[in-house]
Amino acid sequence: MKKEEPANVFLPWIPSLTPPAKTWARLDRTLDALTDVEAIRSYAAANDGQFPPTLDQITSTPAPDNPRTGKPFHYSVQGNTATLSDLETPEFPLNYTIRIRK
Repeated sequence: MKKEEPANVFLPWIPSLTPPAKTWARLDRTLDALTDVEAIRSYAAANDGQFPPTLDQITSTPAPDNPRTGKPFHYSVQGNTATLSDLETPEFPLNYTIRIRK
C-alpha cells in the first residue's frame, strides 16, 4: 500500500487497528455461535427433544453462519449431545456442547 498510495494519511494507523478489528470479529463469531446454540435448543424444544441433523434443517429460528468464514459452524450430534465449534480458527478456539434434558 505504501507504493500504491504513498500519500494516504491513514497508513501509519493500520497496524494499530488490527487488534481491535480481531476483537470485534471474535465477538461477532461468539454472538453468532450463541445464536446457533439457541436455534438448536429451539428446534429441540419443538421436536420432542431431538437435535436437528444439520444446521440447515433449522428453519423457524435464525442459525447464522460463521462470520469469519461465511460457512456454517462445525456441528455434530452424538447421541444426546450436540457440539457446535469453529475448527477454522485454532488461535481462538470455540466449542459449545449442548445437552437437552427431558
